[in-house]
Amino acid sequence: MVNVRSPRAAPVALANEVQSAVLALGCVLACCSAALTIADLSDIHAEEPLGLRLGRFYLLDDFWALRNMHARQNAGEILPAANALGPALERNAGSAYRWCDAGEGLMAAGDLRRAEYCYLRAGQLAPHDPQVLLDIGDFYTRGNDTLAAMARFSTILSLTGAPAGDILTHNVFDYYDRLRIREKNLLDQAIPDVANARAYLRYVMEETDIEAVSQAWTWVRRRGFDDDSLALDYASYMLRNKRPKAAFAGWSAHFADRRDGYPQSTPVFNGGFEYELTGGALDWRLEAFNGVTVARDADVSYEGHFSLRTEFLGNDNPDFHHLRQLVTVPPGRYRFEAQVKTLRITSDEGVGFTIRADRETNPLSVDTVALTGTNEWTRLEVEVDVPAGTGAVQIALQRRRSLRIDSQLTGTAWIDAVRLTRVR
Repeated sequence: MVNVRSPRAAPVALANEVQSAVLALGCVLACCSAALTIADLSDIHAEEPLGLRLGRFYLLDDFWALRNMHARQNAGEILPAANALGPALERNAGSAYRWCDAGEGLMAAGDLRRAEYCYLRAGQLAPHDPQVLLDIGDFYTRGNDTLAAMARFSTILSLTGAPAGDILTHNVFDYYDRLRIREKNLLDQAIPDVANARAYLRYVMEETDIEAVSQAWTWVRRRGFDDDSLALDYASYMLRNKRPKAAFAGWSAHFADRRDGYPQSTPVFNGGFEYELTGGALDWRLEAFNGVTVARDADVSYEGHFSLRTEFLGNDNPDFHHLRQLVTVPPGRYRFEAQVKTLRITSDEGVGFTIRADRETNPLSVDTVALTGTNEWTRLEVEVDVPAGTGAVQIALQRRRSLRIDSQLTGTAWIDAVRLTRVR
C-alpha cells in the first residue's frame, strides 16, 4: 500500500522541521555563549549547577559584567576591565549607569578623554539623578577640576535639600573638603540654599578644627542663613572647645536685633524673659533637678509682659543653683541686679542669686541676699569685681541647703529684669 502524503501536510511538516532546527541552533548558541561567560567568571564556584549558572547569565548579565570589570581591575588587568563592559553598554545604551560604569573602566585604564565622554553622556541621559551626578563629580575631583566637580555636587544638594542625617549630603561635603572649597572661597557657588548652608556648618562642627568652624560660621552669618538653632549649636561647639569669647561673639551677633537691650546695655541674655528660652548655656536653662519646675509666666511680671516662675515642690532640702546662665564679660567692676517676688518660701534658707567664675580655679564668688516667706517685687543687687583672665561668669538662682531638720523647701519665686551693668 502506497503512503500518499496530503498536500496540506507538506507545509506544516516543513514548518515544524524549520522550527526544530531554529530551536536547536538557538540552544547551541546559547550554550556556547553561556559556556564562554561561565568560563570567564572564574570567581564562581566550580560545583555550582549549570542551570544556576545559565540563570545568572540570562538574568543578571550586566551585574556579572560589572563584577568582571572590578575583578580585572583588582587584578591589575586594566584594559580587559575596560573592555568587559562593552557588551553591557551595547545592550543598554540608554542607561546612564552603564555609561558611568564605562567611564569608570576607561578612567582606570588612563583613557581620560573617552572616560569624560562617557560621564558627560551619562549626565545627558540622567541630569537629575544624584548618583549619576556623584559619579561625574568624583571623576572631575580625581582630575582636580574643581569647578566642574562643584557644579555637579551643588546640583545634588539642590535636589536633595539636605534632610537631617542624609548620607549623600555628607558625602558631597567630604568631596568639598578634598577640593578645599572653603579655603578657595567658593562656598557661595558650592552651597545652593539655606538648608544646605546650615547642614554644612553642622558638618564642619563634627571636627575639632576651630578655625574652619569660625570661617564657616562667618560665611553663614554673612549670607543671613543663621537661625536660633544654628546659633545655639555654634555657641555650644565653642564652649565645648573652651572658646567662651567666640561663643559669646557669635551668639550676641545673631541676637543683636532683640529689643531688650542685649547685648549693648547688658550682657545678660533674655534678662526680662520676653522671649522663649533656647535651652543654651548662654540663655537661662534649668539643668535636671527633681522637685523644681520652671516656666515663663505671662500673668506676673515686674516689667514687660513676662517673668520666670520657679516652683519648689517640697520633696527635698535642695542645694539649688541649677537655673543659670553663662555670661562673658571683660575684667572690671559690675553691678548685678534682679527683681524677685516670692510666695510662701519655706525654711530658713531662701532664694537669691549667686555670681561665680566659670572656672573652679578662679576665686570669684558673690551672693545676693536671699528671700524667704512672701515678698512683693524686691530688688536684689550686689557689686561684682571680675578679675583679669576670668573669661566667663555663671549667674544662677540659688537656694542653699538648710541645716535644720524641718527644711523641706516649698513655695514659688518669680524673677525679672536681671541685669549686669559695668560700673568701672
